[in-house]
Amino acid sequence: MRRLFTWSLAAIAIILVSPAAVLGTSFVRGDANVDGMVDLSDAVTVLGVLFLGTPGTVPCQDALDADDSSGQLEITDAVYLLQFLFSGGSPPPAPYPDCGLDPTADGVTCYGYPPCAARLFAPPTSYRAGDGPVALAQGDLDGDGALDLAVADSPRGAASILLGRGDGTFARAVSYPAGAEPGAVALGDLNGDGALDLVAANRAFRGGTQGFSVLLGQGDGTFSGAATRAAGSRPESAALGDLDRDGALDLALAGGSGAVSVLLGRGDGTFGDARDHRAGVHARSAALGDLDRDGVPDLAVADVSSVTESVWILLGLGDGDFAEAVAYPAPGNPFAVAVADLDGDVALDLAVAGGGAWVLLGRGDGTFPRADRYPTGPGPVDVAVADVSGDGTPDLAVASLASSTVSVLLGRGDGTFVDAVGYVAGERPDSIAAGDLNADGTADLAVTNAIRGTVSLLLSVR
Repeated sequence: MRRLFTWSLAAIAIILVSPAAVLGTSFVRGDANVDGMVDLSDAVTVLGVLFLGTPGTVPCQDALDADDSSGQLEITDAVYLLQFLFSGGSPPPAPYPDCGLDPTADGVTCYGYPPCAARLFAPPTSYRAGDGPVALAQGDLDGDGALDLAVADSPRGAASILLGRGDGTFARAVSYPAGAEPGAVALGDLNGDGALDLVAANRAFRGGTQGFSVLLGQGDGTFSGAATRAAGSRPESAALGDLDRDGALDLALAGGSGAVSVLLGRGDGTFGDARDHRAGVHARSAALGDLDRDGVPDLAVADVSSVTESVWILLGLGDGDFAEAVAYPAPGNPFAVAVADLDGDVALDLAVAGGGAWVLLGRGDGTFPRADRYPTGPGPVDVAVADVSGDGTPDLAVASLASSTVSVLLGRGDGTFVDAVGYVAGERPDSIAAGDLNADGTADLAVTNAIRGTVSLLLSVR
């Protein structure tokens, strides 16, 4: 057994901010099972991946490429490790035994190697959340001051509610019918009673009503029966905000038709007629925020279509209507968009998951002059913005479906970010949300794992 030297934060390289940047994640070659040491189990792991698994799903293939000779994973990597460990063979090429970057430009990649990363989170814990949880939202549903989870369980046509205890643990999920195949959930007080209510966006791929369902909260973590109505075309995202400045929350649904359906709330948990606004070809995700600082919420919409590959901005007019959408390129099939002030200038910016993480810094007038790309783990499908490092600056957390990791990019406070570090987050994470789940003052992460029917929690250790 060969224990590795202690890592340090200095081992993490800083990414160049450009669309062509290359992900540089520190790792130790030969530590195939990512346990901080090189031993017999690593050779076994290499063989297991080659003959029983799928190499593309391994977060750090570079660690498995023990001989760094051919630019691909093969049986000689296991043989190389065995010779090193038991026959006096040569040690693995750099980086070994200390953390470092891969000096070889090849097709083998590394999207996350926790032993060389600053330790931000405890190992993930998982909770059952139905048959196929695909999205989640956080809020205090029972009025106890602790964040709870509302999860869209698409196969069951339900919302799974997990009440938080305030220490990072949760009660068993309780399921409520929530319309046909919900693909998103949003929380807000729709009827002015002080309790959070739930809206589920119903995609209805296998039949049923395409639209949304409203479940009124009772203030104790329970909900009334769902009221479902038609709106939009297979909506996949729901956002709540006061779009007409009447004090009642309104609803924006983004769907596969490339339109955003806006329904003005009446303040009693019901909504008026839908009005559609064009936003590309496949409006996958919508977020609200005052992008031009006029006191009115605006819409940012991620268009996942390969035809446009853009984020569309619709500036609010203050009466529930919107100006014509303007497209800002974000190549790589943008799946999700989040709105936050990433550079501390008060103007809201955009973070986009798709083909990596895209950052579009706002001017404060509703325009975004440039987009900078940061590589992440493969298959980025959702993004959350929160201070996960406890330094007072916003960071990015991206759910990377294909690598079963969350890519965390720590912010510098000026709208730029250091290179992504991957954290194991259950199998094939579909969505992500950030919030302080254990009341320690630092944001934690929650992700859905549809393939396993679970929600995985990454609690901060900062």
